[in-house]
Amino acid sequence: MSIACQIGTSLITVYNFQTIPVYFLLTNIIAIPLSGIILYIALLHAFTIGIGFHEDIVMKILLILTKFLGWVMNRVESLPYSTIKCSLSNTEAGILLFFLIIFFFYKPQSLHKKDI
Repeated sequence: MSIACQIGTSLITVYNFQTIPVYFLLTNIIAIPLSGIILYIALLHAFTIGIGFHEDIVMKILLILTKFLGWVMNRVESLPYSTIKCSLSNTEAGILLFFLIIFFFYKPQSLHKKDI
C-alpha cells in the first residue's frame, strides 16, 4: 500500500518540490508502524486525561516516540543522495501521469481466468 501511495504521489512531489525521495521505502518501513503506535498512544493519552489516570507517564511515552520518529527521519534525510533534484514542466508531468495511469490500470486479457 505504501509503495502504491508513493508512486501515485511522486509526480505531485516532483512537480511541487523538484525532488525525488530515494530512501522512501526505508523511511516507510519505520515511519508507518511507528506513527500508528503514536496515534494509538495519543488516543490513550486523551482518554487518560479524561479519567485522570497516569496521563504524565503516557505523555512521556508519546514524547519519546515522537522524538524518536523525528530523529529517524532526520538521520535518513542526512544520508548521502537521499533526494534527487528534478523538475517537470506541466506537459512532462501530464505525459508521465498518463503513462502511470495506463500502466497501473491496464490488464491484458491473457492474465484473466477464463470461464470453463
